[in-house]
Amino acid sequence: MDYITVADIANEPSIADKDRAVMLANLYMTKFEFKPFDNNVIPNAVKAAAIELARNYESLYADQQTGVLSESVQVDVIAESKSYSANAKFKAGWLLMVEDMLKPYLKRSTGRVVMLAKV
Repeated sequence: MDYITVADIANEPSIADKDRAVMLANLYMTKFEFKPFDNNVIPNAVKAAAIELARNYESLYADQQTGVLSESVQVDVIAESKSYSANAKFKAGWLLMVEDMLKPYLKRSTGRVVMLAKV
């Protein structure tokens, strides 16, 4: 399913490769399990989220680094050190916004507990 087309981002001057941006945004949108859309019409918020993905297409599938990361900096007597666990993850703010825009349209939100009982 295509959530956006090149026509949807035609007036976006910040998107250099519109075909690639649309392809990557639509591909990324397939990660989400959506509730059925009324009359199979994509809601404006879902389309807006896909357009936001297209605007940031160059960082959608960026390289990821795993393992323990450590950083130390010292200038004169001031020192700063940062360490991250091996499973630490960074998520860009614009991607968090996209996920929040999509939450009302998803079959199941993350972080929700569903209790099942055998009757």
